[in-house]
Amino acid sequence: MKFDGGGTAPALHSVPRQTASTLHSLLSTLFPPMSDRLQAIEEKLLALEHHVEQLDTVVRDAFVGMDKLQREIERLRSDVAEMQTNMESSGEEEPPPPHSSPPW
Repeated sequence: MKFDGGGTAPALHSVPRQTASTLHSLLSTLFPPMSDRLQAIEEKLLALEHHVEQLDTVVRDAFVGMDKLQREIERLRSDVAEMQTNMESSGEEEPPPPHSSPPW
């Protein structure tokens, strides 16, 4: 039985049993059953969800740390500005360092 392209394909039951078995085996290898493919996709999706959750935690922790550092920087700037203001308002000059005057 030949398929000439002009009519209909031969029915599967007319294909020799060994050829049909070989064809089925080949198709099963190339295209695993849908349930196996879905299970593989679900496993990959679960792994990706886990990685996204881990990354979310890392990013959130990094932002919390950056916020703390930013507040500390602002506090230090404020302290330095206050010290400068106090020094300027006192009118006293800072004494020279001990190494700048001769020892005699």
